[in-house]
Amino acid sequence: DLGGAGSYYNYDLRGTIERESHGDMPEDYSTDVLRDHARQVIADAPAKKPLFLMFTPWGPHGNYEPAPRHQGTWNGGAELPGSFNEEDMSDKPDWMQNAELASEAGESRALIRIHEALMSIDEAVAALHASLVEAGRADNLLLIYMSDNGKMLGSHRMVKKDLPHRWAGEVPLLMRWDGVLDEENTEVRRNRTTPNVDVTATIAEAAGIKDWKMDGKSVISKDRKGCLVEQMRNPEQRHPAYCGWRTDRHLFVEYTAEEGRGRELYDYKHDPDELDNLAFDLDSQDLMHKLRDQAQAACDPMPPGFSWRVGVMRDGSD
Repeated sequence: DLGGAGSYYNYDLRGTIERESHGDMPEDYSTDVLRDHARQVIADAPAKKPLFLMFTPWGPHGNYEPAPRHQGTWNGGAELPGSFNEEDMSDKPDWMQNAELASEAGESRALIRIHEALMSIDEAVAALHASLVEAGRADNLLLIYMSDNGKMLGSHRMVKKDLPHRWAGEVPLLMRWDGVLDEENTEVRRNRTTPNVDVTATIAEAAGIKDWKMDGKSVISKDRKGCLVEQMRNPEQRHPAYCGWRTDRHLFVEYTAEEGRGRELYDYKHDPDELDNLAFDLDSQDLMHKLRDQAQAACDPMPPGFSWRVGVMRDGSD
């Protein structure tokens, strides 16, 4: 790519293929081009050797540009988060409280275009699966479908990523391995907090790789009760560094002592939109300190720019 991490049009492909330049015609739409290259990889792979294929299109990254055939075709609406432009921000950390209101029209349009950009990805996934079936690889095929991050879309007035809140950090993860993950070939749903590092561990176990030291835990054989959430200070996203702990039900996060001042605690069973910060609720202090202890134990090494606040009282004050 000539413009950075990726692009929909006007880019170069380089790597194991000869440098390939693409312009701004419909046939240059990068999701479709990468789909065709991936299908060729499947067709050319030796039939009796293992195949690992990672298909990572640029869509639906901003500017959320759909393929021409999908523009204006989404009719499923644009349901923004329940925390969109949260009215009362007084319980949020200092650095969030003065956030300006997000544009409802702008974020609704972005969400519609995200859906439309995903349509070509849906088509590509179907095409790749068909190629794998055609190549005779469907009988022992582990499929993993995921994303790298979410986006706030006006949740708590934020329109950014790299935050611990569920609209930024919670993304779908689907795995399918017929006859292995589910021996009866019926759909299995597991409510589990799974960080990205678990994907590597899952692939390693599926491939029979042992004694490989890693932070992840395979979803095939290992359970997980929670995971660390952390980020260094990001001037572009305008948030301070933080460390926290996420479980299926709760999120605790503390922002660095040097700036931002604040911590958050949410109970997703009763508050899926993160409207009620329980970090300073007297009845929630035991839970808050339990999650804080787990975050402190896991946040090692700490992200650059982060330091824990000291002298936290049992009532949540400093």
